[in-house]
Formats: sequence, C-alpha cells, structure tokens
Amino acid sequence: MNKILISGSLQVISSCQELLKKMPEWKGHYSSESESLFREALTCNPDVIFLDLLMPQIPADEMIKKLKSIPELNHTVILTYYVPNPKAQDHFAIRAQMIAVQYMKIATQEAGAREYLGAFSPNLFSDLINTYRKET
Repeated sequence: MNKILISGSLQVISSCQELLKKMPEWKGHYSSESESLFREALTCNPDVIFLDLLMPQIPADEMIKKLKSIPELNHTVILTYYVPNPKAQDHFAIRAQMIAVQYMKIATQEAGAREYLGAFSPNLFSDLINTYRKET
C-alpha cells in the first residue's frame, strides 16, 4: 500500500479524503499545520507528500529542506500545489498571489520538491498521484 501525507487547508484535506476513498491502493495521512506535518511525516514515512506552496506557518521550501534532512524521507516524493485565493477580487491581489506562487515554485523545487502541480483540483490530484504509485 502506498502512503500519502496531505498538507493543506481543511477544504483540501476533506476533498482529498473523499478522493482517496475511491483509491484503495493509497492510505492517507493528513495535516493542516506545519508542526503536525513534520511529526506525521516522521511517524508514517510517506511515499508521497502533497504540500501547499503557500502554507501559512513556515515557508514551504524551509519545510521541504527540514523533511529532506531526515534520512528516512530522502526518497519521499514531494508534490506541491497552491489554492487560488477566493477573496482576491482585484487584479493586484491576484497578481500578488501569482508572484508568491512563482517564487515558491522555484524555491521548493530547489529545496527538493519533485513536481509543481499548479492550482489544486480534485481531478488533477487523482491523476497525478497515481503517477507516483508504487506497484505492489
């Protein structure tokens, strides 16, 4: 069985939980905070970590460096995504988020993330995590 650790908002976690119910080859672990993300990663030793680029408590690239410093997590695949800000109504707010996303996309890949998936989408999640499923 493949293990995935999903980090993000409660809405993203809930959506992923529903999707994983239809994917018995995956066992989900979840975290909505950076401190619990690190603890959960150490406990479950996931095959894949699904990480929000714009996580609130710690920059995502710092979290990736911290995770990759643990030898047991060296081969863990880290996939990054972002959630568009639904409150961003004006052009400047949307542009500011996209600048932050582009910066963190580069920083997280330099820190060891495998792939940037773009804006969170349930369909994208299902399709792409199966790319990283280990055959058992």
